[in-house]
Amino acid sequence: MSINGLAQEMRFGFKEVHGAIVKTNESIENLAVATKKGFDSVSERFDAVDERFDKVETRLGAVESGLDGIKNLLIRDHDNRIERLEDKVRMLNTLVTKK
Repeated sequence: MSINGLAQEMRFGFKEVHGAIVKTNESIENLAVATKKGFDSVSERFDAVDERFDKVETRLGAVESGLDGIKNLLIRDHDNRIERLEDKVRMLNTLVTKK
């Protein structure tokens, strides 16, 4: 094989290697783009989940406030009933001690 033939074979080989490198780089770039899209998609879903959790948290806060109101009403009602019972017991004690 002559020097020119060897040079031609080398050029051909380099072109093949260069083509493979370009394809590999394109594949890596495609993989990077696909990976970025995947992460962006996950990020969007996390944002949506965060919004839903915020709404749930707000609703739970409202429920908690409502329950606190009900609890306070019940306690106040029981306090009033206990006071009335205590008043009746005092009246009965007064009546019993007078006799």
